Amino acid sequence: MAYIGKQPTKVPLTSEDIVDESIESADIKEGTIVNSDINAAAGIVTSKVTGAVTSITSHGLATSATTDTTNADNIGSGTLPGARLPATLPAKSGVNLTALNATELTSGTLPDARLPATLPAKSGVNLTALNASELASGTVAPARMGSGTASSSTIL
Repeated sequence: MAYIGKQPTKVPLTSEDIVDESIESADIKEGTIVNSDINAAAGIVTSKVTGAVTSITSHGLATSATTDTTNADNIGSGTLPGARLPATLPAKSGVNLTALNATELTSGTLPDARLPATLPAKSGVNLTALNASELASGTVAPARMGSGTASSSTIL
């Protein structure tokens, strides 16, 4: 290609080469300035750049800023909205469950410390090793008595 005047890549341009003392975007052929032609310190704001953004880490933004899906491993702070959690969230630990109603318990074992020392029994049907010396009231069924010879004070 023939040039009129100085060939720009061979000799720096001077004010004599610029007819109206300014270079406007209309004076530059589209596609002639490429990324390597622009100094990294040029300070061009991203709002002036068009096209697909493929790397913006130099602007202080995380990779996740350019996507609508982020792996949970990449979330280091902030609050996740409750709507993003399942309704039946499994607990890793129940240490923070402070208002759990006992009717919600379907399995497991209650620690003895959670039960009163003098646990009242609704029914004694399952008390199988109760010593007779512990009976303070009530009636002993005849079937629980001995069936031998009676002395003056005991049935043998």
